[in-house]
Amino acid sequence: MVRLRHDVRLAALPGSLPDEVVRPILDAVEGLAIGGDGLHAGGGVIAAARLVQGRHLAAGSRYAIELPGGGTAEIVVGSWDRARRIRLDGTFERDGHAVTATLDVDTTGRRIRAVRVTGGYRATRGRLRSLRRATWEGEARLGDRTAVPEAEIRVAHRLGVANARVGPGGRRARITVGGRGRGVLRPLAALGLLVARRRIRAGFAEAADGFAARWNEVVPGLAKRDLHAPVVLRHTVTARALPRDRAEAFVAGLREAAEGLEFQRGRLVRDGGTTADVRLAHGRHLARGARYRLAAVRPGPAEATVAAWDAGRVRVEFRTEDGETTGAFEFRAAGRLGAFRAEWRSARPGPWAELAAVACEVDADLHGWWTSGAPIVRANVHALGRETLSVSCAPAGDEWAVTFTETHALQDWARPLYSVAAAFNPLQDTLRVLAAGAAAHWDGAVAGAADDPRAAAAALLDAVLTGGLLEDLQLLRLAGVDDQEVPLGGTSP
Repeated sequence: MVRLRHDVRLAALPGSLPDEVVRPILDAVEGLAIGGDGLHAGGGVIAAARLVQGRHLAAGSRYAIELPGGGTAEIVVGSWDRARRIRLDGTFERDGHAVTATLDVDTTGRRIRAVRVTGGYRATRGRLRSLRRATWEGEARLGDRTAVPEAEIRVAHRLGVANARVGPGGRRARITVGGRGRGVLRPLAALGLLVARRRIRAGFAEAADGFAARWNEVVPGLAKRDLHAPVVLRHTVTARALPRDRAEAFVAGLREAAEGLEFQRGRLVRDGGTTADVRLAHGRHLARGARYRLAAVRPGPAEATVAAWDAGRVRVEFRTEDGETTGAFEFRAAGRLGAFRAEWRSARPGPWAELAAVACEVDADLHGWWTSGAPIVRANVHALGRETLSVSCAPAGDEWAVTFTETHALQDWARPLYSVAAAFNPLQDTLRVLAAGAAAHWDGAVAGAADDPRAAAAALLDAVLTGGLLEDLQLLRLAGVDDQEVPLGGTSP
């Protein structure tokens, strides 16, 4: 058996924080419109979540849920009294796996005093089912909110037991973890601990100190943080400036490249032959109503239809063959540079389609970018709220100072919880890495396109149509290990 202990200093939680986070969630649950026909949300009725017994949240009420992606769940309300106690019992089954869980919250005096979670897992199909099962229990006691909360968790399996605890330790908090093997693993675990005991102790102390440092950095500031305000992140990087005439040549090159595409018997002419990756399925090339099939784009083949193609306006509408994604992009001329807008909506078919849908839009005033620094704005709207990314620039000598601003405006009930989670997670560091990567992609693209922007535009169009890069031309994303550079800093796995 191993038992490790390490003392650290931990700041106390702000007294009202747990209730401020949980209260709007409980309000939202109580406000759900759910009955025997399903959950009324998103302008429709989701039959995958139904109240099958009792009144909403009354003791003994029972809910049946079809889980996204398969599987079922049943939730029974043991108690729902926000002045005393809340208890929920759940069972979840999917593909030969079964989980039970119980949530028990002491809400005496309408304040959260303690939270207890118990449950278990077992395999319902397959071999070695006696080994494929485990139980767990955990509890957090908040006490009088003037000291560090006490928390402990225990996980038991046929081959071993592990536990962890955080609690008072004199003037400091004490973090304790332990574990022991069972059955045939007991002598093997003892031998492993004998060999690696010193390294395990050092690693545990380092992890405990790191946890304490992050806790003490974040928790004291939560009392002053407006948990109901949107989470806003901002970072500025420098990037290579692109002369306006080069940008105009690139935009003109994109149009020329599209208009110069040739088709034989409905197939795109490329490299001395034809390819079925791009097919003209209906109409004349770029005439209104012309319809194309793009086989190489991901996540699956798509259909593109020309709604307008003239000197002042270009609009192309698209949809994936499975119908999960539909949208359009439009370019309106304003001189040689214009305004670009793209919009699309993704929703997987199924009983949860209304809540799983994501609507996205991108607005870029290219003329304003060079004349007044007008930002490029991308917005995503989903069931939990709205996320916005704004990219603006200002001259900085021979470069641009480009500012990335992310705004996460979630639903009111989710904002306090998300605000606390965001405080603990290094979202600012993630934005910094993404912004730096985007600037590096941009610098590489400008360096390659500055000499011949029309050729770069033609190469980009080819990469999108035949290289399947439609979804990879993202404004921000982490680079992959196997990424290859393509025109304008796009990436292809």
